Amino acid sequence: MIHKTEAIVLQVRNYSESSKIITCLTDKYGKLTLIAKGARRIKSQFGAGLDLFSHSEIVFYMKESRQLQTISQCTPRKVFGQLQQSIVKLAYASALTELTNLLIVDSETEAEPMNQMVFELLKSALLLVERTPENALPQLLWAFQLRMAEILGYRPEFETCLACHTNATEIQIAFVPTEGRIYHLDCLAPRLKSGALFLSQGTLKTLRYLQAGSLHRVSRLRITEPILSQCKKVLNTFASYHMPHAQTLKSLSYIHKLNN
Repeated sequence: MIHKTEAIVLQVRNYSESSKIITCLTDKYGKLTLIAKGARRIKSQFGAGLDLFSHSEIVFYMKESRQLQTISQCTPRKVFGQLQQSIVKLAYASALTELTNLLIVDSETEAEPMNQMVFELLKSALLLVERTPENALPQLLWAFQLRMAEILGYRPEFETCLACHTNATEIQIAFVPTEGRIYHLDCLAPRLKSGALFLSQGTLKTLRYLQAGSLHRVSRLRITEPILSQCKKVLNTFASYHMPHAQTLKSLSYIHKLNN
């Protein structure tokens, strides 16, 4: 059966002397792994439409008994060639696609609403990586991770204390990464204190904005160094418990090296 859909390329691997294996996230069918026959040839019909990060309209043949489907046509909508001019932007764009590839499983049926939400999120985030100053890319990646966590069902809570269910308004608040929840200091059980991170109100407000603000506004947000450092620690520690495999991504390791 022939299908047409929009797709964002998450991974590209060479296959034989002339073909490529493409992993992509689609708006209609979730994550797919496809073969593009002849894509390695100089005069390939696919052009740059199957390059990493590219947003294209593809036509493919679907056969349920076959794990690897075949792309027959590709029309590029957006090719992110400018990312190649900045190694920093290239690393952050790679982190977005690697994280998506890791967290979203291959689809066996038409995409669930969750996958469609991730598709739109990734499309917006890649466009913003291209336009955002390099020093603001960390907060864009954090906002992307927070939205992915929400879509996948493990959204951290930065609004109310888990114990007393009131708004967190104290000068200092405790965040427990294993639970992804905040506590007033008086409400924090002794058994949780050793693993808790203690946050200022400025950091808490910034985390709320990263979680709820539009990606465009987040990319323009100015964050002071102390708050930036606290946000980084909170989100990296949270991810180590709830997205453990994400910590091993090559792009994130490279970003850590760049930042250090």
